[in-house]
Amino acid sequence: MTPIATEKARHAPDLPLSTPLRLVHDRWLREVRNNLTPATLPSGSTIWERWGAVRYLADEFNFHFGCESSLVDRLYDRLEPGVAARLVAEREALEQIRAELDVLGRRHGTAGSVSVLARALIDRLSLWCAEIEAATRGLAVGELDQQTLELLAQLEAAPVMA
Repeated sequence: MTPIATEKARHAPDLPLSTPLRLVHDRWLREVRNNLTPATLPSGSTIWERWGAVRYLADEFNFHFGCESSLVDRLYDRLEPGVAARLVAEREALEQIRAELDVLGRRHGTAGSVSVLARALIDRLSLWCAEIEAATRGLAVGELDQQTLELLAQLEAAPVMA
């Protein structure tokens, strides 16, 4: 059995792509909240909690975010132009927030700024995931090419970091 046949057998061909993505996003957003929430406390986060958030963002988050970004890129031409452009713009905003968190999270005396940025990242990521799901409601899993199916499989198999 070819990998594409295996992947398509895993999901009904007519299943909207948004369905497995919703499960992936629910799990990922829980993980992000668990790892960033300590850094969202402006007066209560320590340098070690901020450092933990930075490490999470640099490792596990970046891997998953990269897969999601690649998925958006693979689907770009199949989405409505305005929706696709908005997803890319939102991704760029998330990348900027993540980069700022990386710098500030490593410094002393930045709890307030890190708190604001961590909350912004959580909120914008939730919105971005919801927009991806809405954009993929009309795409069936059976219509996806091999590389897109592989990205979906990677996202579904990604380990959850508490």
